[in-house]
Amino acid sequence: FFCQNTIQELSSAAAIVRGLTYLLARQNPALLRHLRKEYDQSGSRLFEGLNAIHALWRTLSDILEDPATTRVYFMVDALDECEPESLETFLRLLVEHNSGLWCKVKWLVTSRNERSISKHLQNTRLSQDTSLELNTSQVVKAVRSFIDNKVRKLSQENNYPNELQVFVNGYLSEHADGTFLWVALV
Repeated sequence: FFCQNTIQELSSAAAIVRGLTYLLARQNPALLRHLRKEYDQSGSRLFEGLNAIHALWRTLSDILEDPATTRVYFMVDALDECEPESLETFLRLLVEHNSGLWCKVKWLVTSRNERSISKHLQNTRLSQDTSLELNTSQVVKAVRSFIDNKVRKLSQENNYPNELQVFVNGYLSEHADGTFLWVALV
């Protein structure tokens, strides 16, 4: 799931859990019965309002505890772009309910270094913090390698002259600021 604070439907805890639940049910339609059970009790309110996160979390828990569900890997990117109150709820649920049958679930969450997120995850067996800011030189090397590879490939595919390849490589390297996304978009 990719959080994005500029799109309301992608910036809440309910959106995260709804998206992950949808993907699991889509991969294994037999799991839809858990969603149906909750929907039959709550109706469309399951997806709306302040309590949506709790109903969706119950549904996700039921799906994960289902014997038909084997190993699950979740990735939530840009967690820091989630609404603060909603994020608080998501992190609390994640920490409180990540035991028992949830041992077959692995979570990977990415975020800018935000104290509020680190505070929730620290001192739990969930947290294995890797800070890219602490590894800036490795990130810069990786971005440069990415640029070199992409520019070389683009130049070969389009028969660009060597001078243009050198110029584009230099421009991208100078402006990348250690960001893969910026380079990929440009």
